[in-house]
Amino acid sequence: MNNKELKKYIIDNGGVTLNASKQTINKNNGYMVSIYGMEYQTKDINDVLKKIDEYIELIKDVNGVYVGVWDDNGIYYVDLSKHIIRRRDAEIYGRNNKQLAIYDLKNNDSVYLNYNDVFYSLYEVIRDKKTKEEIDQRFMNIYDRVRDIPANYRNDNFNYRIYKDELNIHEY
Repeated sequence: MNNKELKKYIIDNGGVTLNASKQTINKNNGYMVSIYGMEYQTKDINDVLKKIDEYIELIKDVNGVYVGVWDDNGIYYVDLSKHIIRRRDAEIYGRNNKQLAIYDLKNNDSVYLNYNDVFYSLYEVIRDKKTKEEIDQRFMNIYDRVRDIPANYRNDNFNYRIYKDELNIHEY
């Protein structure tokens, strides 16, 4: 797709996802998740086209990475994204890449990452315990196991996933 066609496509559709060959992709399942540090925003569509070319050059030899463009109230965003099928994996990847949201392709909508889910779930567990000793013991068990996890793997979602069974946390 040449730049003139691409410009029209972006304006008409509010955005586009491109592969390394600068062709549109039409995935209808899974999630698109931005890669930290590879986000760009501008109000100028011509700057968008330049950034697309720059990003395409970066990913030409990389599988599974795409250039995403979208218009949000007159501001264009350009990023490099990964396509991830499972929501949980997409959320983990998004949090690890300091993203506020991931994009749900099936529902054509953003899914905002709520970093407070873990704490609320822990609160529910604590609230339902009968004694202070039970609560303290539960937290000590978690602390001991978290300490053994290498620091580069520690994040709220990772810990939540590991301990949800131990804490009897039920997902809704």
